[in-house]
Amino acid sequence: MIILYLIYIDESGKPPFTDPENYVLSAVIVHESEWEDINLAVNNLKKTIIPHEDPSDFEIHVRDILRGSEAFHGFSIAKRHKIMENIGDLIGNSQCTLISILVEKDRIFKRLKTSEWVEKWAWRLLCERLEKFLENKNPSDSIEDFGLICMDSENPLADESIRLRIRRFRAQGTRYIDCRYLIEDPFFVSSELTNVIQLADFVAWVTRRKYRLGSNQRYESLYHDWFDLIKHKYDHKNGIFIGYGIKKHP
Repeated sequence: MIILYLIYIDESGKPPFTDPENYVLSAVIVHESEWEDINLAVNNLKKTIIPHEDPSDFEIHVRDILRGSEAFHGFSIAKRHKIMENIGDLIGNSQCTLISILVEKDRIFKRLKTSEWVEKWAWRLLCERLEKFLENKNPSDSIEDFGLICMDSENPLADESIRLRIRRFRAQGTRYIDCRYLIEDPFFVSSELTNVIQLADFVAWVTRRKYRLGSNQRYESLYHDWFDLIKHKYDHKNGIFIGYGIKKHP
């Protein structure tokens, strides 16, 4: 029987060096049999946040939650922080696996400091770890478990760039490993209409904040608490997730 893993990907920060923040690319991996439960859990959470709204009419987007904008306009800071905690709890209690790539821009050699380098290595390292995850689900030579990437659509030009990059990895390998388990071109979806993409947004944001250097903002300890709610969901080996579920570059 063929099994499909749905891989929802989002980013935090931006590849260009005009943005001084580290760049994070995160994946929430969901077994096809678990998708309905996770989707329902997100809808139920949305109903507790805004009971009178259809859950499909708004998204749990970290930036909007923390700024108190869009659907969260007028919410107190305490209520918005509780929503963040609830999202972390939902992910931590769901049957999913997380993988994130963290590009530490300040450590990249000066001659390599381009957005192309940041993006290329983030995707290369992510695809390698997705392949390793799927390889572990296929212990024999009989390939039965595959992965399908779904990503928040940015714009046609950016989407096509990612599509071509993944297509090359699938055809030629990533440089270090062959891509045997990722199938099809990535599917680009609207985050407003795709609940699990909204969870990937949370994962990418809290992971970037966890490993942000030199930050001592007012709510910094809360950001770390939210990361702690999901860290056990990161892919790991013998309990170690650095290098497996979370890979830093360089």
